[in-house]
Amino acid sequence: MLEVDYSLPVDLRNSRKAGVPMPVKFTASRQSGTVRELQAYASFDDGLDRVPVKSLVPPGGKAGGHVSLRVAARDTDGNSVDQTVLRAYRLRA
Repeated sequence: MLEVDYSLPVDLRNSRKAGVPMPVKFTASRQSGTVRELQAYASFDDGLDRVPVKSLVPPGGKAGGHVSLRVAARDTDGNSVDQTVLRAYRLRA
């Protein structure tokens, strides 16, 4: 079983300033075996369009909007997880 963890530097209101790139860290782990692949994406329109994310969510969206996140991972045994968090955090002015 694969588990995905998100490290996002948002404030106590689960928001981040709009128009500024945000450093992020996504990790996948499992009880035994090795995670082979991890891909992450951000969306500023509730998942309709996505941009790949490595270590920074690019600036996008506007104040009052939201950022959705999608992470997909696969291990060496062929197990996979595909997780989408719609409106993961809010963009503020």
